[in-house]
Amino acid sequence: MYLQKLMRHILPANKIIAPNVGYRFDPQSKYFSALWYFLSQHNVFPSRYAIHRVNVWKYYEALIREHNIPKERIISLGFFDDHHTNAHETSNAFILLSKNVIIQLSGNDVVFYHYGLKDDQFEELCSCAHRFKIPIVYENNIHLILQGDYGLYLSDFKIKQSKVDVTLNYNDDFIYINELVLNTLKQKDAKGLFLFHGEPGTGKSSYLRYLITQVNKKVIYVPSDLASVIAHPNLLSLLTEHPNCVLVIEDSENLIESRDGKRSGALSNILNLCDGLLGDCINIQIIATFNTSLGDIDSALLRKGRLTARYEFKKLEVQKAQALSDHLGNTSVITQEMTLTDIYNQDDDDFKPRKGVENKIGFKIAS
Repeated sequence: MYLQKLMRHILPANKIIAPNVGYRFDPQSKYFSALWYFLSQHNVFPSRYAIHRVNVWKYYEALIREHNIPKERIISLGFFDDHHTNAHETSNAFILLSKNVIIQLSGNDVVFYHYGLKDDQFEELCSCAHRFKIPIVYENNIHLILQGDYGLYLSDFKIKQSKVDVTLNYNDDFIYINELVLNTLKQKDAKGLFLFHGEPGTGKSSYLRYLITQVNKKVIYVPSDLASVIAHPNLLSLLTEHPNCVLVIEDSENLIESRDGKRSGALSNILNLCDGLLGDCINIQIIATFNTSLGDIDSALLRKGRLTARYEFKKLEVQKAQALSDHLGNTSVITQEMTLTDIYNQDDDDFKPRKGVENKIGFKIAS
C-alpha cells in the first residue's frame, strides 16, 4: 500500500522510465529501482555508494528517529518490516529521504543513491551508517587462494584451535621474536615482511597455526603447490579487495631465492607489497617460511624498512627438549638436540630398517 501511494507521487501511471529500453513501472509488481527513479525525476544517473557490514535494523531506527521520516516514504520489500526478530535477517527496503537521496537497506548493506548532494551532507549520512558497523571477527579461519576457471578466488576454512606454549616449545631466544611478531601483526594498516626458516619439524607450521588464532585479521594462505600464483597478474587485483590482511606463503624457497641476479615476477610482487607505494595502499603483512639457508634468498628481502622480523627455527636444546618431553609424560632421557616433531612422536614407528631384521620386497604366493 505504501509503495503504491509513494509511486503515485513519484511517477505518473504507466510512464516510460527508460525510453531506450521500454521498461515501465507497475506498482502492483512490488519492484522498485532507484536508478529508474532518478532517470524519471532528474534525467540523470545517480551517484552510488555502498557501506557493507552494517546492522541495518539499528541504522533504520536511527534514520526514522533523527530524520522524522514518515512511513509513506518507506518502500518495504522482502522481509523488512516492523516485526523483525533477527538482526541479520535478509531484508530489502528503500527510504526516500528527499527528492535527490534514496537509501537502500539490503542484508547488511547500506547503499546511497544521490544526485546534487553536497559533500558535508553526504558525509553526515555516511557517518550515521558507520556508527552501526558490525565488527569483523576472524576466529581460527584462513582464506585459501585457489585458481578457478575465471581466475583467483578465496575459499574459507576453519582450523583447529591451537594452544602453543611458546616458552615450552621453543628455545629461549624466540620469546622476544614472538612478542615482536604478535605486536606488529596486531597493528592496523601495517605492512612488512616476516621470514621464518629452519629445517623441517622445528615448529614453523605449528607457530603459524598459533598466530592465526591470536591475530584478528584476515589471513590469506598460499599453499606450496600454488605458490606460483604470487606472480599471477590478477593477484594484486584480488589483494586490493582485502586490505590490512596477512598473507602467508609456506615453502617459499622457489619464490624468494636469488637466481643468477634475476628476480622472478613473484619475488617482485612480494617486494612491492612489503614496501613502496603499493604497500602503502594495501597495507598487507607477508609471512614467508622456507627450509633453505638464509644466504640463498634475495638480499633485497632483508632490507631495513621492509623486513620486520626473521627467525631461524632450530632443534630444541637438550635442556629444553628434556623439559618438553617430561611435560608430555615421556620417560626418555634426552642426550641431544631434537626437533619438535621427534619429541612429540617419540613412541611412533619411524619405519627405518632394523638391524638383524631382513627386509623383503615383493609378493609371496600362498601355498
